[in-house]
Parts: sequence; structure tokens; C-alpha cells
Amino acid sequence: MPFYLRKGLNFGPIRVNLSKSGLGFSAGVKGARIGINSQGRSYVHGGRHGLYYRKQLGSIRGNDSFKGDFSRNQLETEDIFTDTGLSFPQLAVKKESVQLPTIPANSHIKILYAGIGLIFIALFIKLIWVKAILGLLGVAFTFYHLRAKKTEKKFHKALLTLTQWETSEMNAERWNKTIENMNPDQAMVLGTHALPAWLEKQVQEEKILDIKQIKSFVSLDPEAATAIAVDTYRDVVEQLLSDHQLSEAEEAFIKLLEDKWHIPQDDIQKEQKLIKRFQRLREIQLQELPEITFSRDLVRGEKAYFEGDGRLLNLRVLNSWQQNRVRYREMGYVLDMEGKVRISSRVLEIQEGRNSRSYPIRQVQDIHLSVEEGVIEVYLSNRKNPLIISSPELFEMAGILNRVSEEEI
Repeated sequence: MPFYLRKGLNFGPIRVNLSKSGLGFSAGVKGARIGINSQGRSYVHGGRHGLYYRKQLGSIRGNDSFKGDFSRNQLETEDIFTDTGLSFPQLAVKKESVQLPTIPANSHIKILYAGIGLIFIALFIKLIWVKAILGLLGVAFTFYHLRAKKTEKKFHKALLTLTQWETSEMNAERWNKTIENMNPDQAMVLGTHALPAWLEKQVQEEKILDIKQIKSFVSLDPEAATAIAVDTYRDVVEQLLSDHQLSEAEEAFIKLLEDKWHIPQDDIQKEQKLIKRFQRLREIQLQELPEITFSRDLVRGEKAYFEGDGRLLNLRVLNSWQQNRVRYREMGYVLDMEGKVRISSRVLEIQEGRNSRSYPIRQVQDIHLSVEEGVIEVYLSNRKNPLIISSPELFEMAGILNRVSEEEI
């Protein structure tokens, strides 16, 4: 989802974005976001792991308001974004579902039915000894069911209690008291289901325990425990990167999880690469930009900061259809130019062969970075629609363009 590379302030789930053209607001949860950009246009953006949905809701400014009566025949329009393979999406956090052991529930109901059936049949048997045997078996089956049901009820109660524990309550004494009179298999299933809730609680309270400490008193399958820890770690990384920023404190917290939960580095290579790209983006904003050389001559006083491969794209309607009084538009990027992208103290430039286009840095107002779609949208003061640029060096290009354009504020 897009965000302003310029300065931003967080107020809980709401983010305020500051730019030369005004204020922008956005709020939402993982996988969905609603906001108002600095031009006063509202939008909804949702989706995860390759499938995205985006809808413009219109303008909140008076001069953009709808004029005239609303026509009942007017169709609502919804846009669906399709990846045409022309952009360079960055690595995204991809979670894999963890299969937890089945929680027992009415596992002995068939035995109860069998017991009731035997008792019912015994009522119609004339031979006393046969009647007695069937009756006793029916009572035994029924008693076994009631006992198993009592055990299951105790298990569910224990699981509910465990999932509500605070981090300070996760100790051997409380655990042993909770699993009293349970067999080892039941205790292992209980611990495996409690572990995800415990790790999430630690993250919420920012009190991270060493997972070896938990394993010392909770019987856990080693592979299941590792999978749960990795899954929770990925969820935290995804949440921290959802606003497309990574502070030093957030980076330190991620490192703490890796150390305390003993996350195997081989399992989180994609996450590590993504985190490093956010680290580089932060460094660009904080450090002095180094000057480079261009493959073309510089004009007097011009300083070169970035040159790399890139594409200038246009967002187009690829297909459209109507259904249930809604007009759906399949949107995707088409290629405009492909070649070298350059950023200097003077211009943002795209060159393809002998053809080139340049845009004065002083006209750059807003820069939106979409990690999932692999593009940056550059809003210029003299253009209604943004420039859409993609590059294998997306983070580097976006960060440098933001820094250079800030010099013009």
C-alpha cells in the first residue's frame, strides 16, 4: 500500500503524513487500509501476498464534490489491481500456516451411542444372562464416555486458562498445577496450543522470554515449537513493516525475538533481506548523500546521486465488466519507457536510447512507495497524475529522491 516517504507521525493505528502539499491520513489493520492523501482524495487499499484491491472513494474537498442529483442508474466502480510483470515487487513477508494437533472434542460420542444401543437391546432379550451382559456393557460404555467427556472438559478449561496468562505467569509451578492428572500426550497437545498465545502475549507486553525456558517445563515437539516461533516472528515483522518504515527500536525488537526465540536464520532469509532494505532506506534519510558520476555530462552546479535501471509505467484499464450494478475494472501497469533513471540535485530523469524525459526536482511534492506493487509514485506540482517508476533498486531510488527533493522545501 502506498505511503508518504516524507515525515510521518503515528497515533495508534492512525498515521499522519506530512508533505509540501499538505497533510495525509491513513489508518487500518494488517492487509487493509483506508486513508486520505494530501490532495484530499480518499482511498481504500487491501490485499496481501500478491493479490491487491484498490478503490478511490472520491474527494472530501468542496470544489471536488458531486454536483447534481445522484442517479440511481449510476454504477459504482471498483478497481482490481493485476500484476503485469513490469514492476519490481520487493520481497514480502510470506507466512506458512502451522498445523497444530487436534483438540479433543466429542471424541467418544460413538461409544455413548453404542452403550445406549446395548442397553436398549437388553430390554428386549429374554435370556437373563445375555440381558445382564449387554446391560453391563452398555453401562460400561456410557460410564467410559462420561469419564472421557469430563477429561475433555478439563482440557478445554485448562487451555482457556493458559491462553489468558500474562508473561509473568508463564512458569513451571503454574504449568504443573494446570496439567495435574493429565497424561503426557494431553500435556503436549495443551502446550503446543498454548505456545502461540504465550508468544503473542510476550510481544504485546514487550517482555520476551527465552523459549528454552518455556521448553524446560512444557513438553513440546521441537519441530512444532520452532515452526510456531518462526510463524509468530514473521507476523511481528509483517506488522512492524506495515507502515513501510523500520525504526531503530523496531529493528532492535526484531533482533531480540531472533535471539530469545532462537529463530533459525535459514528459515527467515527473505525477512532478513527485506529488513536490510528498510535499514538502507533509514540510512539514506539520516546520512549525507554521497555523490556519484553519471553516464552523461553534468551541467554546471549539478550533483549526481543515483543512476540505475528503471521503467516509467502507466496505470491502465486492462479489462472491465459489470456485475450486480457494480462496474469492475482490472487495472495494471503498461510500459511507457525503459532505460536509465537518474536523480540529481536538478532533475529526475529517465532515458531510453536517445529519448529522455526530465522533471525538475523543485516540482516534486509527494513520493509514495508501494513495496508490494514495486513502484514509486512521484507527484509533481504541474501534473494531475503521478509519475509511476519501478526499478530493481526501488528502496535506494525512493530514498534518494526523497532526500534530494527535501532540499527544495
